[in-house]
Amino acid sequence: MGFIAKDLGGATIQAWLPVSAALALAAVAPFCGYLQDLFGRRNETLAGGLVLIIGTIVLATAKSFGAGVAGMALCGAGAAVGELTALAG
Repeated sequence: MGFIAKDLGGATIQAWLPVSAALALAAVAPFCGYLQDLFGRRNETLAGGLVLIIGTIVLATAKSFGAGVAGMALCGAGAAVGELTALAG
């Protein structure tokens, strides 16, 4: 993460990259079970994987530190869905 934060110009505030992923994970996790009941486990897993892929693309193409934080937040949201769906399966 240090190399990514340094490349984006945010070496002094690099702690926000993993924190943004953890905050998104904590925000999405309580709703995973309800969404599985509502939309089905397969559809939620596909949506979570898509959000994770989009977050990775945003982080890979980020030109500013804010875009990097947004990409990590999307990755955290997608990871929450994937993690909790795997535990339910």
